Amino acid sequence: MDAHIPGLPPFVVSLPIDPQILNNAIKAYAGPGEAEFPMYRITLLCPAGTTTTYTLWMPSGFVGSFTVPIKYTADYYDPNINIRVYVDDTKDVAPVGIAFTGPSEIHLGQFYTVLRNIVGVITNGSAVDATITIEVQASLLQKSFYEDWYRRILKHSWDVLNKIAVAMGGSRR
Repeated sequence: MDAHIPGLPPFVVSLPIDPQILNNAIKAYAGPGEAEFPMYRITLLCPAGTTTTYTLWMPSGFVGSFTVPIKYTADYYDPNINIRVYVDDTKDVAPVGIAFTGPSEIHLGQFYTVLRNIVGVITNGSAVDATITIEVQASLLQKSFYEDWYRRILKHSWDVLNKIAVAMGGSRR
């Protein structure tokens, strides 16, 4: 949108279409209770030949916006250790899993909005126990703040992009 402030030349204000930029703005300006930004960090013993599951639950009344990757580190790495991640029990982020050959990051991609939980499934198919640490910075948005503000800004940004595409001879998505 065009903007003008007396004493300054006209300029264009761009909507933050990137959810991470929007999350950073919320960190700086959200009102009390509208958002929280905890760091989740857990360490699990994953015995050889077993499957270990962990769940990160969204607090009641909040929606998670996970635009940064989940980081995995360990005391032992092996291609026979496999990590899978699910959002809200059904959305499979890494359908074939990730071979754990070194420190790894898993982005939730299009499933970055979390309504209930993130479930990680670590299958240790190696012959050695592994201690694995999982770490992620959460952006937790109060549900009404998410519905009435956050989601509307992203939707409006999408609508503006569609208008630009149509104006340039393309199609609406």
